[in-house]
Amino acid sequence: MICLQMLLAITTWSQRSEIPLNTDWQYMPGYTKRPAFVRPVTLPHTWNVAEADAGVKNYYRGEGSYER
Repeated sequence: MICLQMLLAITTWSQRSEIPLNTDWQYMPGYTKRPAFVRPVTLPHTWNVAEADAGVKNYYRGEGSYER
């Protein structure tokens, strides 16, 4: 019985598939899609890290959306 359970577990494990979710995303500030502002990103993504690290005090702090 234990051997049968192990065989079923191995068979089930070998049939699963992985779907990568961290690639092929697009980020855009705000919720309206404007082609000039859309840029490709991978997740995890921090959309304001460059401006914040550069010491820019007036960097964008508003809403943003991601699309895949």
